Amino acid sequence: MDVDLPFLVQQLNEDHVAFEHPGVPGHPFEAREGDLIHVSEQAEQEGFGSVGLVIVDEDPAVHGDLLNVGRDLQGLVDLDTIILRSPTMVDVVSRTHHRAELEIARHDLVQNLDPAAYPEQVAGFIHQVDGYSFPWGATGAVGIIALIALLVTAWRQSIRRPAATTRP
Repeated sequence: MDVDLPFLVQQLNEDHVAFEHPGVPGHPFEAREGDLIHVSEQAEQEGFGSVGLVIVDEDPAVHGDLLNVGRDLQGLVDLDTIILRSPTMVDVVSRTHHRAELEIARHDLVQNLDPAAYPEQVAGFIHQVDGYSFPWGATGAVGIIALIALLVTAWRQSIRRPAATTRP
């Protein structure tokens, strides 16, 4: 995917929102730039971490290319999380959040591709990721039950075996 990384970096460093081609008349996302900046600022204030939002004008030829752009940008800017959006795809990279929680929340971002809804969707994504927690309690309970079952099975096997007798 051919994008001008230095130009995107410059925009991300200014206000955490970057457009591949800003200033295009009628660009549906540019009208929402103020809302996107507000969502980014609010995320940082609420402890989510710093968020950059990148809007590219065309879908990549290969789905992974959008993720690769995010990884490239991540190495060039001091942002915790970068959300990338093309006309029909969304991808996210983060230094502070696990890939699993990003993938779960990212699913909702691609459900409604209406540019007018994007700021609210990003805010929802941030709250969903921020509220995600691995179900350690349930996982621990299943682990304990499995361990008990294993111990009971081993104990039952040991009492079923006849004692070995030795013959003179």
